[in-house]
Amino acid sequence: MKKYVVLIIEDENDVRELYRDLLIDNGFEVLLATNGREGLILSREKDWDLMLLDIMLPEIDGLSVLEEVKGRENHKPVLIISNLSNDEVISRATDLGTSGYVIKSELNPQQFIVEVRKNLNIL
Repeated sequence: MKKYVVLIIEDENDVRELYRDLLIDNGFEVLLATNGREGLILSREKDWDLMLLDIMLPEIDGLSVLEEVKGRENHKPVLIISNLSNDEVISRATDLGTSGYVIKSELNPQQFIVEVRKNLNIL
């Protein structure tokens, strides 16, 4: 069975570690980035199946990361997981091609895994 690789780009250490632990416990491989620049580098250098992307990131914001990733030939799903619930930002992310947009504070661990599986089409 394929082991899916999830690239997490999240600057909050506790949140990043929680996502990592939940994914590993559910059989996923995980790549971690703490800012947008690091995330873009990893997204170019490593093979991944799904990106979990925060919007408010140091160095390069999440929408800029999304724009670059979605501009590549190889379109992979990018799920925005943010506490930013601004309609304009959500609309921009949708226009750029995000596969989903969820609010961190509204997700429990089970819902988080469901969202990951849904975006990987492995429900």
